[in-house]
Amino acid sequence: GLIADYDQSHDAAVLTAARRQTDVLISEIGPGKTNIADVGEWNGLAASSVLEPVVLLYERTRDAKYLAFAEHIVARWSEPSKRLPAGMRLVEDALAGKNPVQMCAPKSYEMMSCFEGLCELYRVTGKREYLDASVKLAEGIVREEATVVGVGTSQEIWFGGAKHQTGPVQMPMETCVTVTWMKLCDQLLRLTGDVRYADELEKNLYNGLLGAMMPDGKWWSYFSGTMGVRVPSYVQHSDVGLSCCVVNGPRALMLTPFWAFMRSADGPVVNLYAPGTAQIDDVKLEVKGDYPVSDRTEIRVMPAKTGEFTLSLRIPEWSEKTEVRVNGEAQTVTPGYTKIRRIWRAGDR
Repeated sequence: GLIADYDQSHDAAVLTAARRQTDVLISEIGPGKTNIADVGEWNGLAASSVLEPVVLLYERTRDAKYLAFAEHIVARWSEPSKRLPAGMRLVEDALAGKNPVQMCAPKSYEMMSCFEGLCELYRVTGKREYLDASVKLAEGIVREEATVVGVGTSQEIWFGGAKHQTGPVQMPMETCVTVTWMKLCDQLLRLTGDVRYADELEKNLYNGLLGAMMPDGKWWSYFSGTMGVRVPSYVQHSDVGLSCCVVNGPRALMLTPFWAFMRSADGPVVNLYAPGTAQIDDVKLEVKGDYPVSDRTEIRVMPAKTGEFTLSLRIPEWSEKTEVRVNGEAQTVTPGYTKIRRIWRAGDR
């Protein structure tokens, strides 16, 4: 939260507060101190989810002690702890292809938060095993836990949701889990360019996420299953009148513009066809239509000056027949991303 606030405000006092909090953590669970896996609940998953903020702090300060602390957290995962003689083994078990429910502890969003941090640490260090482990975890989630409307859990934990989605499930599909899965998919989409993560983002956006939001947008459900009644979240913290899902839901909404339009080395990328406008470097894109209600979408391409570049269009996984035209001329459609390289002029559609 402090890092996000600093990114918006550029207030040095906010960054200083983040540094001081992290310095306290280092003094308590840094090298030679208490093992982070012995702190808190779920065999260290909850405590270890601090990894991403620590890496983000390093990226903003370039203070080597924060990078060293991040690497220390990951190293601790492979060491014995009081509750796990073999250690948390998040990286090793993910690389081995273990199902998420079999890893460390089945607490879903805390586990995914740890791998969000691992993705960010890969971005800094380039250590391939960090990215590979994150990709393998995501594969396991899609294989074992994903449902037709999003990522599935029961009472916030992994339970083999893909196999049980057509039956009664106790407290299914927590909104916090949906949000964290979308954040992990966003990380992996940015790092790999693999369209599968964009497909997951769209599915979860229109189903698990928006399905959990109350019509007026002021409140969210805690659990949103495919059977039964959607129940608004109870108030967890009476002093502020909120719950975890009520504050997490908007995070995924605010994340959406950043994956809806992206940039590649070749040019703009369109992942989501909801109406909107984006400025990608010197190219403005205007998307019109009523997606996903309508089967027709128009994109107006407005480069600052005429030039050659590639416009990449995501072809939704669910679409059995997709047609793409540029100024009325049919284009060859490629599953995944259809890449159209040409000389673009302002007003091309």
